[in-house]
Amino acid sequence: AGVEEDGLDVEAGAFEDDGVVAPGAVGGGAALRKGKVFEGVELVVVGEEEGVAAGVLLQTERGTFDRFRDRLMVPINDARGRPISFGGRAMRSDQLGPKYMNTPNTLLFNKSATLYAFDVARAGIRKENTAVIVEGYFDAIACHQAGFLNVVASMGTALTEQQYRRLDDLKIERAIVAFDGDAAGQRSAESRGRELLQAVQRHRQNALRSGGRVETRTGLGMYVTVLPDGKDPDDLAREDPTRLRALLDGAAELVTFVVERIRDRWKARLADPEARLRFLDETLSVIREEPE
Repeated sequence: AGVEEDGLDVEAGAFEDDGVVAPGAVGGGAALRKGKVFEGVELVVVGEEEGVAAGVLLQTERGTFDRFRDRLMVPINDARGRPISFGGRAMRSDQLGPKYMNTPNTLLFNKSATLYAFDVARAGIRKENTAVIVEGYFDAIACHQAGFLNVVASMGTALTEQQYRRLDDLKIERAIVAFDGDAAGQRSAESRGRELLQAVQRHRQNALRSGGRVETRTGLGMYVTVLPDGKDPDDLAREDPTRLRALLDGAAELVTFVVERIRDRWKARLADPEARLRFLDETLSVIREEPE
């Protein structure tokens, strides 16, 4: 689907002070600054070497090209609100290349260590004592516009150990991961839950190896919710924010979520003794990794 078909409001800024999406952010003759676009301001031209190093230009054997040509641009900031990267969303459904594209890792930008909208969500996260993690930057934008001010995005990847550590450093109680309800999201919910559990376990093991303490009762607890079929956070934030709130409030603790997914996969065969043993073996392998 194109931008308008997806319901994206390119006439409204996502974050008033940050200019995540602003009118005129695509197309010539406009400059983006602090959430406003000033028509007729001459754009700053950087050299080819700097553009390639920043990830906005793509160097190939055929020459150097604009990586984000005909894309809706989304600045990605660090924790202090300084732009360190860009995301680009295809403007047309028939456009070549992926629907969403980020700059590659650079000296400033490490995708695995960056949470989109963290700079503007940090106050909301502390106020709610909870962080909500969605997949894409437009999911985060729609949630903030709907009043969910504690939402960040992992930008399409599973939550990494580095991203988990950034949230854990806030000393909050809960982090809720919202999985998309599309067919791919439903099918991969168990495997993604396991990946998330592994990231949490690696963080705890590394903390213990470095002489730190892991307080499992007071540390960051991970929770998961899977959205309804065919829905993502962007859809629900715009169409039914009350339902989105209820799903977040009812999120399952991560280990419980993974175990329930394993049970759902085996439940039709649990009358067979061998199947029951295999189910128990899988379940115990998940529980065994949890700190006491």
